[in-house]
Amino acid sequence: MSSSSPGSETRAHYLIDTFTRHPLAANLLMMMLVLAGIWGLRQLTVQLNPPQPSHSVSVDISWPGAAAEDVELLITQPVEYQLRSLQHLKSLTSTTLESHSSIRLEFERGTDMGLASDRVKQQVAQTRDLPADMETPVVSIHEPMETVAALLLAGTGSLSELAPLARDIESQLLARGIDQVEFRGVPEEEIAIQVDSKTLYTLGLPLGEIARRILDNSADVPAGSAGSGQLERKLRSLEQRRSAQGFAELPLSTGDGEQLVRLGDIADIERRERDHQRHLQYQGKPAITLILRRAAGSDIMGEADILHQWYAENRASLEQQGVQSVIWLEAWRFAKETLMLVVNNGIGGLLLVVATLYLFLNARVAGWVTAGIPVSFLGALAVFHFLGGSINFISLVGAVMALGIVVDDAIVVGEHALSRFEAGASPEQAAAQGAQHMFAPVMASSLTTLAAFLPLIVLDEPFIREIPLLMVCVIIASLIECFLIMPGHLRHSFQAMQKQPKPSRFRTGFERRFNHFRDAIFSPLLLRALDNRRAVLALSLGAFVVALTLLASGRVKPELNISLNFEFADAYLQFSAGASEADKQAVLEEMERTLLATNEAFGGNVIVTHVPQRNWAMLEQQPRTGPQYAALWVELVPPNEREVSLAEFSAAWQERVTPSPYVETLHFSNGEDNWPDLQLYFSGADVTSLKAAAEELAGHLARMPGVNNVFDDLPYGKEQWVFSLTTEGRAAGLTSADIGRQLRAAYEGYRLQIFTEDRVELEVRLSLPARERFDLASIGQLPISTPAGTVLPLSSVAEVGTRRGIERINHRDARQVINVYGSVDRKQNTPMAVIAELEESVIPEITRRYGVTYGLGERSAEEAATFHDMLLGAVIGLLLIYLILAWIFASWSWPLAVMLAIPLGLTGALAGLQLMDLNLGAMAIMGLFTLTGVIVNDSIILINAYKAARDAGQQVNEALLRACRSRLRPVLLTSLTTAFGLAPMMLESSPIGQVMAPLAVVICFGLLYGSTLILFTIPAVLSLLESLSLRLQRRRGTRISPSSDIAGVTP
Repeated sequence: MSSSSPGSETRAHYLIDTFTRHPLAANLLMMMLVLAGIWGLRQLTVQLNPPQPSHSVSVDISWPGAAAEDVELLITQPVEYQLRSLQHLKSLTSTTLESHSSIRLEFERGTDMGLASDRVKQQVAQTRDLPADMETPVVSIHEPMETVAALLLAGTGSLSELAPLARDIESQLLARGIDQVEFRGVPEEEIAIQVDSKTLYTLGLPLGEIARRILDNSADVPAGSAGSGQLERKLRSLEQRRSAQGFAELPLSTGDGEQLVRLGDIADIERRERDHQRHLQYQGKPAITLILRRAAGSDIMGEADILHQWYAENRASLEQQGVQSVIWLEAWRFAKETLMLVVNNGIGGLLLVVATLYLFLNARVAGWVTAGIPVSFLGALAVFHFLGGSINFISLVGAVMALGIVVDDAIVVGEHALSRFEAGASPEQAAAQGAQHMFAPVMASSLTTLAAFLPLIVLDEPFIREIPLLMVCVIIASLIECFLIMPGHLRHSFQAMQKQPKPSRFRTGFERRFNHFRDAIFSPLLLRALDNRRAVLALSLGAFVVALTLLASGRVKPELNISLNFEFADAYLQFSAGASEADKQAVLEEMERTLLATNEAFGGNVIVTHVPQRNWAMLEQQPRTGPQYAALWVELVPPNEREVSLAEFSAAWQERVTPSPYVETLHFSNGEDNWPDLQLYFSGADVTSLKAAAEELAGHLARMPGVNNVFDDLPYGKEQWVFSLTTEGRAAGLTSADIGRQLRAAYEGYRLQIFTEDRVELEVRLSLPARERFDLASIGQLPISTPAGTVLPLSSVAEVGTRRGIERINHRDARQVINVYGSVDRKQNTPMAVIAELEESVIPEITRRYGVTYGLGERSAEEAATFHDMLLGAVIGLLLIYLILAWIFASWSWPLAVMLAIPLGLTGALAGLQLMDLNLGAMAIMGLFTLTGVIVNDSIILINAYKAARDAGQQVNEALLRACRSRLRPVLLTSLTTAFGLAPMMLESSPIGQVMAPLAVVICFGLLYGSTLILFTIPAVLSLLESLSLRLQRRRGTRISPSSDIAGVTP
């Protein structure tokens, strides 16, 4: 590209020229972008994390009373066989427990989930030979719901008094627009009909026969119509009982078929809570929690406003009813504080960017460059909305990261237009031709930045694609602003400057000092670098090798988890078998005491609310219910309001808890998403080998630095009593199926009916009384009815043996597996580093010794795959950048000078991570992509100036010196604005700031080194390429011209 003189009358492109000269065009376009951005901003939903489309379908099947082994054999395996051939199926996993099978199908991205769900239902329906008494399979698309907040209700009365109030509140909140309300602590009720063994002996009837007779007599039966026309009447019976009293008065015939008795005479009937219900307490009172969740596409702040508006209107009424109410688990507040933390850092960065612009540029030019920032962002938001974006933590970090990039193009165009105006061009010519002259290099730099981010968008990973998607929108809007809007504004500024030609004293002094730095310091250093170009290149390569050793040696470790989740601390307990209710209560009170002591140790203002829970815990990645389990949930203040992190608080709490003989298991967890950092599995062997391999792997994991809470998910379950028929039993005509049905009816119970009353689903269940069901010694006296009608005790017709059962059975792609889990303290280690070390030194020996196959669990495998995809994206991006540069420079060799600067630019980034003791996570990798774009952009501008100088006939060193001197200001300015925009984020000290810091460190330190790289190493490389080109020309006998264009020489 040839350089035109300032006074040249060559007109710019008609579009740029039109927008420059038209008195209103620039302002009209600016107003359109602003209006579109305001509309898009109102449409964008606010949430903590980017929206995550679901790609999985779950199949849940219940078979009450069945052991896990029976459920696996008769349900899980046949259903998996039907499902494994579905199209687009990525993985098939299942978990089989006592009475339940849960199968999860993960489909490839882009699959029509509605169609996939229908096909799953069809395949499940076609499965043959499933148990007749299992419940209907439930097939659903897995759609994660984000927590908004929770409403806690506590009263001095019973839960039966609180439950109707909670259901009324649920209806009111749903009517106002809340997407979903879940209950915690609302007991499920049933009408229990309990017939004891003595009565069964007396009646001579098995429970199954009693159940049949109850169903025959408690039913609403439609019986058709009688008559016709106006005389037609519907016939029906209304005999179904819906209360304990109604069932008590139900007449039943006894065994002889003649005598009628009331059901209440032979059975204890009551409406009660079902066994082992989850109970919550708040300040010693029974409590119920309503958890509000939002669906995809809903605004978390909008739903929080609904809750708080309802609470303001109804709080006094609740107090009048004697109900204590508290809003807690406020995930929306966590989201708001997190987002505002990013916004505040962005505002600080923006102020630094603006100050830098006014320092380096003329005030009028700096003003219009600054004005372009909101215009570009608003225009980008309109496009961002159409592309499916949202306002979330990741996109806001991307917006802060784009602060520097959005002004880069405007800086280059504005600075060049100003230099032409100061050289004597008219305001119209300076503005239009300045934009036209920089159109090619700026467009090239924008294309290379797009090329760097494009592969990440194609990955279609929500947490990864959000930032590059926003970057694309910002770059497009920035190009429109700096080439169509800003030239018109610059024309007005230049016209005003003609009337006031004298610059301010500050501007004069700054320009004098800057020129002194450029002429007396920078230029001599550059000439020395050119004289020692091989040493400069060697020094750069040596620094790069040293930086790579930081990564290779593990001082800077890779990791990929960037999602944020609402933070609360929780503890889960499993009591020992001999613990009494008093012992359990004492343990929970001690847990609360240590919790409050920990809170006081950190200043007394860390805890918001804590709620103990009974009969429930989350242990070994599985919800457990029963009287031996308990939990304690603790909400903390937002991260920016405390100096201690969630992990540090939990660790301090755990240290204060003294071991208790009444506690068998105590597990501390952090946050709403408490899935372990590590998940590895073994498959392909018998249960004994799998268990041994898992235990050895767990032992290695527990000894690794930073790894804790290691466990496997193949726990041996409860002791099983296995019955087998005796000779007497067979002689009586009994079969194993007969005994199994009667045992199940007695101990699991018959579910006779289900009906809804006042929005409460009630089961009617027939079984033995609780005192017999829980008394193991009485099982031998259970009455068993024979086909002949006689009643014999179980001990006379069957023998009972014992064996250890399996509590949980896992499958992956229809093969049994055992998973090993672990948590990682990221200050000491990272999951990816742990896995890499295991795969190198531990896993091969374990797989060889036990004959098992190793693999990564869902989350670990997804992180590894995403990391590899990002590396592949980086390679593809580099290839695209090279192709773009080769097209621009019309040379195969010229782009090598720029391409060499990209990996060398990693030196400063890796050094910064090491200095700040941070890991190379996903945010840091995003920073590397941005760093690449900035380095390439500045390099293109520099090489474009060098090429123009060579075309003007200057020698190599002279051209390099002129190019670097002329581009020193824009190179420094673009680097400083990008770095300053992220500087507050880099220095953020809050716990959430630890997530953002790696990105800021990579860019700030990378640019600090990258500016030196661009201004010294690239000129040295260009000089070497020039020499190589000249040597090749001499060998070929080509005439050498002092003004030969190296861009056109192909070595």
